[in-house]
Amino acid sequence: MSPSSRRRWSRIPIRRPVELRANERLIEAQAYNIAFGGITVKSPEPLEPGAAVSLRVHLPGTRVANSLDATGRVMHVSAVNCEGCYRLGVEFDPLDERNAAVLETFFAEQRARRRSAEGRPHSPPSAPNPQKRQ
Repeated sequence: MSPSSRRRWSRIPIRRPVELRANERLIEAQAYNIAFGGITVKSPEPLEPGAAVSLRVHLPGTRVANSLDATGRVMHVSAVNCEGCYRLGVEFDPLDERNAAVLETFFAEQRARRRSAEGRPHSPPSAPNPQKRQ
């Protein structure tokens, strides 16, 4: 099974600075993409798979408080085509309400932008009908 077929979440490419904290040190990293389940970052330092991290990334265009503050674990590390650069895949721990709302708002706004670029109208999700039985 290829890694892309194992993904549970769709990913959105972003290029944003990320403050990554691991082993009591701050690492200035760069986001590649983000999903509901995690984030991929480029880091000047490798971290061991399984390492606990905390991170902050300011997401573009979000109307709610736009910084995502999350904790998680490094799931994979690979070198990239520059000296001293590593790609880290971080899986988020369960997000609290505020951070889940930040991420949900970011994804909703990205979907709306994509629909607008494709010339399709934005349609908000319909609320469930409490009188309708399933």
